[in-house]
Amino acid sequence: LYIALGDEGGANDQFDNSRFIDRDFFCAIARIDVDRRPGSLPPNPHPGVYPGTYAIPLDNPFIGSTEFAGRAIDPGKVRTEFWAIGLRNPWRMHFDTATGRLFSADVGQNAREEVNLITRGSHYGWSFREGNRTFTRGPGGRNEPTAFAPVRPIWDYARNEGVSVTGGVVYRGEAHTELYEAYIFGDYGSGSIWALHFNDDDSVRVKEIASDSQISAFGTDPRNGDVLLTSYGRGEVRRLVRKTKPFSLLIPSKLSRTGAFADLETLTPNPGIVSYEPNVSFWSDGARKRRWFSVPEVEDTILFDPVDPWSFPVGTVWIKHFEIGEPGSSIRLETRFLVKTATGSYGLTYAWNEDQTDADLVDAEGMERTVTVREGGISRQKEWLFPSRNACRACHTAAAGQALGFSTAQLNRGHAYEGGTANQLDALSEAGYFHAAISKTPAQLPKLAAADDESRSLEDRARSYLDANCAQCHQPNGPALGFWDARFTTRLSKSGIINGPLQSNHSSGDLRVLAAGVPEKSMILARMQGSDGLTLMPPIGLKHVHGAGVALIRDWVMSLVDDQAKGYDGWVAEFLTEQPLLATERGADPDRDGRSNFEEYLGDTHPGDSADRWLEQIRVRSGEAFLTLPAVPNGRVELEFSEDGEVWSAVEIPAGGLQPQLDGSIQVRLSAEPSAGFYRFRLREAD
Repeated sequence: LYIALGDEGGANDQFDNSRFIDRDFFCAIARIDVDRRPGSLPPNPHPGVYPGTYAIPLDNPFIGSTEFAGRAIDPGKVRTEFWAIGLRNPWRMHFDTATGRLFSADVGQNAREEVNLITRGSHYGWSFREGNRTFTRGPGGRNEPTAFAPVRPIWDYARNEGVSVTGGVVYRGEAHTELYEAYIFGDYGSGSIWALHFNDDDSVRVKEIASDSQISAFGTDPRNGDVLLTSYGRGEVRRLVRKTKPFSLLIPSKLSRTGAFADLETLTPNPGIVSYEPNVSFWSDGARKRRWFSVPEVEDTILFDPVDPWSFPVGTVWIKHFEIGEPGSSIRLETRFLVKTATGSYGLTYAWNEDQTDADLVDAEGMERTVTVREGGISRQKEWLFPSRNACRACHTAAAGQALGFSTAQLNRGHAYEGGTANQLDALSEAGYFHAAISKTPAQLPKLAAADDESRSLEDRARSYLDANCAQCHQPNGPALGFWDARFTTRLSKSGIINGPLQSNHSSGDLRVLAAGVPEKSMILARMQGSDGLTLMPPIGLKHVHGAGVALIRDWVMSLVDDQAKGYDGWVAEFLTEQPLLATERGADPDRDGRSNFEEYLGDTHPGDSADRWLEQIRVRSGEAFLTLPAVPNGRVELEFSEDGEVWSAVEIPAGGLQPQLDGSIQVRLSAEPSAGFYRFRLREAD
């Protein structure tokens, strides 16, 4: 439970609450465990605390603090309920359900209003700062503490624009494409309503979109995501609606009018629109697809990256055409456009008409249609979903670089051009599409493996399938919940896939992302099949299970029985494919990070990357020492202690002292540590 706490009122922090985290419950956002889960801590004593009514989550940031604002404090008096501090009057908080980000507006004193992204342990400045400016209290004012570095608001504004900010909501509805993912907020005094968009470089742009009087709160209509707002004293809930010309009226109403194709019958594109083909196609209910792309100007270039998503010029367009049914009797379903903008992308869909001569623009809300498809010599009815414009963004995420299937690992393959067949990466590089020519050969770059490519390992084929179908959401900073990384280029041991923990175990404690050798305990397989009422994944447009994909992942799960350690030779061979000149002797240290190849193997860190290191951490809080040890996939850890750094003795880890963490690491809680001394860790080969 998150609780917003102001500074107790008055003016200029007159009760002097902002400088303290060891007095009362002010100037903060608190976070408490109302379920009192096992492992949570009791709150510190306080006249306003009723023991046994709630607990403190173990990862709250100020537990055990001994210093704040340049002065020593008693950790037994710290308000461990606090999650973030330095707020004057947070009004109001909002969690974006798609990303988990916590927004809070903060009403200013007399000069600045601000909007903040609330993060663990952050200080937002009050009352040393008001917005982005130093706050002057007048007589009796105080200077900022030494090394004070508050988190800056993502947006603040002066009193000529408003007098009392009202925090809003992140818009994820269907009616206003241009507002999708924007943070909609307002001002009580001026009545202004703004849309705040995040740019690719993490900057923001804000535009006023409407106005109303005395705006006191925002919400969303659960039926369609519309923005709702209340006006103080008027007793109404109002809806944000469009009054200007709809966006769709500015878009060609038919595919033939877009200028993309010189001949619709053969789907021959106009000059400047180039075909491409990925190694692994996203599953789309059995539809076959053709693809093209175009950059807006001849001088526009793409920033190539061997592993991460590429960066594209604004105005880049990708076109994807869908057909379904047996060759010779297939029908055209739709042709989609994805357009790169300065802040993300938007999608358009054209549905082919019954006589297959042209396609009509689908409304922003999308639609469904029943089509007759001939498959396996049998005609059958099939439901087909034409996605809404905002639904396109659910998969075309910022984390994935907006474009899917247009990356190094996907385009590293041969493709037929007018002049013959060539590797797509080489062809694009030679044609000048990249900002700089690619320095590596295709053989040195990652390449996804098709499910039927028997020359590649089962693991490569399964992971390629997950990359193509899941990585757009399931990766660091991706919008999906969960702790696993579906990207093919992430080492398997670092991905959290095999026996990885779940964000929600659905009332079964032994479920895993993929349980080695146990398909029925593997959540990815359950999602791919829509088992037990679970949403079929990927979630947009799917109505039919991909049998071949399920079989591929199931075969891989069954191959993972027992110990998956490949041994030292198999481990180091993975890196030789990336860096053929890497020294492979067990005692060698090619990246010069102080860890031999064998130690890197035990901790499964990269032998050619000095930044990838196995590091232990020690924290002391509330009189206890906590040792966090990274996962050791190929070995085990021995813990030792010394009072003088010369004589070492083994430390016995007490029963119940091992606490597995979500990232696979181990946290060791020592029941009675010495007051001073040294710890060291030894990596050993597994027994």
